[in-house]
Order: sequence, then structure tokens, then C-alpha cells
Amino acid sequence: MHRRSIILFIMVFTVLRMMGYDNGLHFNSHSYTPEKRTSLLLNNGEEISIADNCVMTFNMDLRDEPTFGNIFCVKTDDGHHIDALLSAQDEKSYNPAIACDGKIYHLKYNVHAGENIPVSISFDRKNSNVVFKYGQSHISVKADIKKSRTATVTFGMHTDESNYFDVAPMNVRNISITHNGKAKYMWPLMAHKADICVDEVDNKPARAINGQWIYDNHVNWRLVTSFQSSEPIQVTYNDDDDVFYVVEHGKVKCFDPKTKKYSDINVAGGHRVMNYSNYLFYDSHDATLVNYSTEKGTMSKFSFATNTWSSKEEPTEEPMHSNHAWARANDSISYAFGGYGFYRYGNNLYRINQYTGEVKEMAYSPKISPRTGCAAAIVDGKMYIFGGFGNESGQQELPGNYYYDLVSIDLKTGKSETVWKTESEQNTSFQMASEMYYDKEKNVFYAATTNKGGRLIRISLTEPRWDIVTNEINTRFEFKEMNFSLYESKKNGKMYVVINKCKNDMVHDIMISSVDLPLQDDYVPEMDKWADESSESSSSLWWMLAIAMAIAIAVVMVIAKSKKAPQSPKEERKAEADVSVPEVTTSGITSGITPDEPSNEEPNAEETAQPVKPGTITLLGNFAVTDKEGNDITSSFSKRLRDLLVIIILYNQKNSKGIEMRDIDDNIWQSMSETSARNNRNVNISKLRMLLEKVGEAEINNDKIYYQIRFGSNVTCDYVTAMKLMKKVNDGQKDEKNIARTLQLLLKGPLVPNMSYEWLDPFKAQYSEAALALLSSLLWRAERDGNDNQALQIAETIMQHDPFNDKALAIQCSIHCKNNRKGIAKKVYDNFCKVYQNSMGEPYYKSFMEVTK
Repeated sequence: MHRRSIILFIMVFTVLRMMGYDNGLHFNSHSYTPEKRTSLLLNNGEEISIADNCVMTFNMDLRDEPTFGNIFCVKTDDGHHIDALLSAQDEKSYNPAIACDGKIYHLKYNVHAGENIPVSISFDRKNSNVVFKYGQSHISVKADIKKSRTATVTFGMHTDESNYFDVAPMNVRNISITHNGKAKYMWPLMAHKADICVDEVDNKPARAINGQWIYDNHVNWRLVTSFQSSEPIQVTYNDDDDVFYVVEHGKVKCFDPKTKKYSDINVAGGHRVMNYSNYLFYDSHDATLVNYSTEKGTMSKFSFATNTWSSKEEPTEEPMHSNHAWARANDSISYAFGGYGFYRYGNNLYRINQYTGEVKEMAYSPKISPRTGCAAAIVDGKMYIFGGFGNESGQQELPGNYYYDLVSIDLKTGKSETVWKTESEQNTSFQMASEMYYDKEKNVFYAATTNKGGRLIRISLTEPRWDIVTNEINTRFEFKEMNFSLYESKKNGKMYVVINKCKNDMVHDIMISSVDLPLQDDYVPEMDKWADESSESSSSLWWMLAIAMAIAIAVVMVIAKSKKAPQSPKEERKAEADVSVPEVTTSGITSGITPDEPSNEEPNAEETAQPVKPGTITLLGNFAVTDKEGNDITSSFSKRLRDLLVIIILYNQKNSKGIEMRDIDDNIWQSMSETSARNNRNVNISKLRMLLEKVGEAEINNDKIYYQIRFGSNVTCDYVTAMKLMKKVNDGQKDEKNIARTLQLLLKGPLVPNMSYEWLDPFKAQYSEAALALLSSLLWRAERDGNDNQALQIAETIMQHDPFNDKALAIQCSIHCKNNRKGIAKKVYDNFCKVYQNSMGEPYYKSFMEVTK
């Protein structure tokens, strides 16, 4: 059974490597200052059993830097110190080595940058032997480890010894520890939460300090450049030379995304035929920029040899079909579909021949619903079109809706058909970048969408589904006009998005961002990564095989565990403590820390809080809603409905009259015309009223000017309750019941911290200021009365609203030390210092002794 288990693990690792998954942890090496170098603490720095035949294996990539420094350190419970490192022999020669209790032993192998090396260390306690393997080379070293039972394992820089600060220029992944061939831990170092990656056998944490998760490069967008322009510019990309072209009146700017440098080309003559975005592409065949007009049926080419546009006539018209979908059929032919212009959504199809200069409208049937902001790609003679916004009539005066369908047009026969369609939430923005890219091997498209804050999605060609594959693009999709483009650079292994937004001031905000290829098809959105459910499967045969093997491993583990003798209550408590994962939050509070010393402290308000009651609207700490039966119906609220409910509640608390209609439109639908905003508001208010009926006695009233919300006796909102209680306490009603309930609510956290809008900022600031003022007063009162439990609770609550509050930190650390919990105090202090360093860019200015004195 043990042999089967380890074989399955090896097979999974092999399959994942064959699939080209790019995971692991990038260690900041000796090229960084010591305080910026990386450490990785297995099991969060707690001891790990090194039972008989314990073997740790991992893969290591060496980067193109001097190959010198620490790889990992093992410290046993009986005082042995075993280090793996890369050692310099001379200026050009570096060897892997192992150091045991101060003596160093070199392997006869000259390491080179760029290597991908399997590494392992095994412990034979019976024979007092340690074997270090580096690739095909190995060395056996005698070490008196017969009495060693456990050890701590740290990769990179030592965290507790200041004279061990060198770190090898390495990327580490797939760390596995086995006992007698049985898998004990496995850290792929891929999916993670903040600086924690849990192992796939028993959920034990590995914590990175100053680490860079390679997986993030494939799911997180990075800003390449951003700038503003007061004129209608156009942007396109040349994959051959990895250059973006920014075209404005009289000038072509060339931008290199690697060097981040611009160079200007002054236009010597000629004009574009259309000055607005979405009418420009790069023709790699003859190395020209092609600008076209579907209205005039003409085009203009920019020659880099003469720096001229081919058209002699300066354009004056606005486009009839801006923000259309665009796709290339071959080197000479491209197609454009749909778009928007003069209050109409389009469904026209245009054929663009850059050789002949002809732009011609093509007939097809049946007609596709008019739309703008859709994505297109051409595969096997068919143009596939996905998503967009519009309506059947094409008239903006009528309500529009987002499309969640994949349609195709046969470019030879002119026949169109719906490949598939889904019914999805119509109030979530779902406009697409104009071009999508086809992956033949997986038979899927990749496209960029404004959905869920801006994501890259994978679209199936065979079944009605699309799946998110990246985190949010770092922008807010608020605009009067926008051009949204996606470009693939296989040469550089990146996907680029170009977002050109124009608000009411007519200033264009342009942003270029990138994400690394290959995209992670096993991606799970951040909020779901730590759920028990498995990640969504891919159509790839390899991925299905990997999942099947992973299930087999899980079965093996369950069977193995079921054969263990029952644990004593003491052992069960220790096992529960071992799986505790410290979570460093932005508030600086550490949750999930397992006390290393006894505690007689009473549970805090959060721990004693009752389950969420029926008919509850939660705005503190997070947004949540339960119906009158106590069921969680949060998922029924789209982002738009959530925003609408929150803004009505907040304004109603501020002004008893409620919120004016125009304030709703200006803040929620600011990118729409007055008519569209009004239509959308009316539709969404109706939907919100129906949802609130499920919550209980909650009504939204309208007097033609204001919207007002009223809650009956069976509906509660924690924010409204907290504001009322704070007012009572401030007015002198400081009985213990009021104080306890107030603290219970304030401890839940800031006001809707996961929402970020300009209109929301003043409400957040007002709530936190009011909370901090009250908490400071209560903290003084608790200190005066010697009520340590309440003082500790208040200090923790203050940190929710002010993560760098020195007073709250000092109170927590002092009380823990006073009650013989120095280990907890030190962990609270260390986490505070880490958050402070990450946010402020400098170390915290007080030592632990200064804080606790």
C-alpha cells in the first residue's frame, strides 16, 4: 500500500510537469538586501516528525545569478543542524554541499544557472546516516541522529539565526515528505492564501516570508503602463517585435513592454480614415498599420519606411460601429462584427481585405441579435462571436441585456447559428474585449471580459459553459466610452489587455496589463480556493488523469488513516492544534494561532456570538443576507443588486428622507445615458424588492424624488444596529449589555471592506472614525477598571479599523505577557511588524521589549 501511494504521487507530479504547469516559490536571493530575502517555513516553523526512512524531495530551478547560498536547513529536536547549500569553489565553479553540525561535505557536481534539478535528503536514524541527492549526484554523511525524533525545516534564509542569511537564486516547487515510502506531506507551492500554502495530505501550512508565488504570475494581472490623452487615440500590438503602437494625430508612439520605453515617429504625411478606437490593427505580412472605416468602406495604411498614411483625406465622421468584434481569417482577410453608434447596437458583418484595400459588408442569415462589446475568433472558416450587450431591436431607447451565448457565422455560406447559450445574471457587466483566441488542443477560446471586475475566461466550444482563469484586472470599469482589446504573445509567453476608457470629461485613460502564459486551467477564484470542493475539471485528458490519480491517493490516505489506533483526547487536541493555519489579515490581527502556552482567557464576543438570525442583512466584515427562514441567500444578490441595496441603506441612515434618484444613477449607472440609467434603475429596484420580500418586513418606498428603505421588527441590519448602539453609548447609556453588544458588532470588522467605490469611501471613513472614537473611550475605561478580558477584546477590535494602532498592539502584547502567554504576544507582535513592513516599506520602529514594557 505504501509503495502504491508514493508511486501515485510521483505519477501526479510527472503529469503536472508534462502539462507545463508553472508553480513554485521564487526565493529572493543574495541579490536582495537581507531583510527582503525569502524564507519558507514548512508546517509554519513547527516541528515535523523525521521517523525512520524519512525522505524529503523537491524540484529546484536555478536562476541566472551567481549560484551561491542556502537551500534549506533542518534542525532536529536534539540539537543537530543540517544545511543544504550551494558553495563557491572559485569564481566560476559552484558545488552543491551539505553541512552537518558545522562540517561541510561537497558533491562532485558543478551547478549551472538555468538547471531544473530534483533534490532530496533522507534520514536513516537507525544507521545514523543522512543522504543528500542533487540530480544524479549524491553524498552520504554520518550524523548522530539516532535520538532525533522531530525537526523544523526552513528553506532559504534562516529566521532565527542572523548569521545564516545567504539564499540561493532558486525557485522551489513540489515539496514532498514521506515516511517509509508513505506520503506524509505534499506542498506543490501553487494555490495559496496570502503567504500560506497548505499541504495536500493533511492541510499543514507552509508559510513564505518575502516570497513570490510563481503561480500568481499566471492568474494576477500586472500593470505594464498607463497614461492619459485628451484626443481619441488608437492602440494596437505587433507580436512579431513585441511592440505596442499608440496612434494619435500627427504621431505614432512605439512602446516596448519589456523596457517600458516609448519612441516617437512623426507622421510625414497622410491621414487615417477613422480616428476612433477599434479601427486599427497591425499587418505582419507587409509590416504596416492598417486603419479602416466600415462606414466608407475604405482603409489607410501607415508605412514605417516613409512614415506616411496612404489616405490623403482627413476624416470628420464619427464611427457607426465602434466597439465591434474583430478577428483575422488569414494574412490578408479580417472580419468585423456588431458595435455601437448613434444610439444603435449593430449586427453588421464586414470583410476587410488589407491587400486590395476593400472593406465590404457581407450578407448572412439568420441575423444575430444586435450587440456591442462582443468577442470574435475565426476557426475552420467560421467566425465565432461570444457575449456582448444589446437587444433584439438594436435601439438603445429600449432596455438592453448582456448576452451569454456563442454564435457562429459560416464565412463561405453566410449561414449563422447558435452554438450554445446560457441564462445568467443580467445585472453583472459582461462586455468583451474585441478579439478572443482559440486553443486547438483544448478546443476552447480565451477571452477578456468586464465580468467580476475584469477577468480572462475560458469558453468551451462544445458545451454551454465559460470559466474564469485569472484574478481581477486592476481597474474599475466605469466609463462613458471604452475600447477593450486582448492580444496574445506566444513569443513572450503573455496575454495583454489594453483598456481605453473615456469618462465624461473626455479624457482618455489608457492602461496596458499582462498575465503570463500558460494560463492555469485549474484556477479557482480566490474566495473559493480554500473550500473543500475540488477545482473545476478541464476537458484535457491529462488533467482528468491527474484528478483520477489524486482521488486514488485520497482513497489510499483515508484507508491508511482508518487503520490507525484511536487517539487519546490529549492526542486529538494536539492534532487539532497542528492544523491551525495562521492567517495574517490586512488588519494586522492574527487569527487561527494555536496557543503554545495555556490560556484561561474567556471566549471573545465573536466566538460567543449566536448564529446569524433569520431576516438579517450584514454589512460589517462582509456582505451577507439571510431570508426569513434563516437560509443564506447572498448569492441571489448580483453585484449590481448588492450595490443598490448598500447605497440605499447607507444614505437612509445618513438622511431620513433616503437617497435621491439622481444620486443612485450618478453612482451606480454613471457610465450610462439618463434614459438607460433610469430603465436599469427601475428594473433593478423591482428585483431588489422581490428579494427583500424573502428577507422579511423590508420595504423600498419612492416618493418620486427619494428612495427610502424601512425595516420591520423581523429584519435587522448590523450596520444600522451598530450606529444606534454607538450613539446610545456615546450618550451615556454605558450599561454592560450595550457595551457587550456594541463590541460584538464592531469586532465583525469595517463596513463592507470588499467593496470599493468613491461614493462608499465617506461612509467607510465615518463608520471607522466613530468606531475608533468609541473604542478608545471604552479601552481607557477597561484599563481603569482592570478588566483585562474586555481591554483585550477592545484592542483586537481597534485593530480591525486601524491596523497600525500602537496602543492596541501594546495592550494585546502586555495582557498576553501578563497572563503568561508570551508566545502568543510574540506572534501578535511579529504579524503586526510584517503587515507594517509590507504596507509602509520600512520596519516597525519599536522592539518587542519596548511594546510590552
